[in-house]
Amino acid sequence: MPNHYAHKVILAFEALAQNPAPTPEYQVKKLRGLKDTYRIRIGDIRIEYGVKWESRRINIFAVEFRARAYR
Repeated sequence: MPNHYAHKVILAFEALAQNPAPTPEYQVKKLRGLKDTYRIRIGDIRIEYGVKWESRRINIFAVEFRARAYR
């Protein structure tokens, strides 16, 4: 992953630690057909993650370029 994306991904992880759905900054969208599963868009990078709302726990499923993320 290029350095400029890696830095932004780390910042996104820090934002997730504070708020499981930081919508304005990262264009968070819920993934259809999956319960409590979301994606963050950072340029061509997609971060797919799940949220356990009761415990406010975040599970990162994938950090991929868009072309590979939705396969």
